[in-house]
Amino acid sequence: MRIFKTLSVVIFLVYSLTLLANEKVVCVITSDIDSNSANITVDLDQENHRIKHFYQDRFVNSQMVERIEIKEESLKEGVVLDRDGRYITVRIQSDTFDFEHGGTLNIDTLYSGVSGKRVEYVMDMIMDDNGPVLEKNNQPFTKMLFISNRSIFFGVIGIKDIMFKD
Repeated sequence: MRIFKTLSVVIFLVYSLTLLANEKVVCVITSDIDSNSANITVDLDQENHRIKHFYQDRFVNSQMVERIEIKEESLKEGVVLDRDGRYITVRIQSDTFDFEHGGTLNIDTLYSGVSGKRVEYVMDMIMDDNGPVLEKNNQPFTKMLFISNRSIFFGVIGIKDIMFKD
């Protein structure tokens, strides 16, 4: 009986690792404000040709605290990825994106909570033999660094820029 239980646990672990094997971190997101981070993660089919699930995973002190699923049909209206009180600070949107071919993704950011000004960044997700790759101006990247917009009187008031790096 003990061998059966041990064998069952081993089979379960191997099966679980196989299911996780098709998850791929496409991009790591950091900011100049703190050490917290986020990942853009995709769960791919077995052939790495189609996205089954698209996520933003948020980490605080290296521990995952939130997973936001970005559904294909929700991208047309936009998916809120970050909010600060009543302000939507980061939103992702696309009219052309699909889970098989990729497409253009628009990152809408709050530049200034004082004036309400917003800035949009356009990037593409293309599908290659290894799965999705993010590109900005036809240059692949795996890291995004959010640079804060600061005011002498109010402190951080928004996102000044996003640096796309490999």
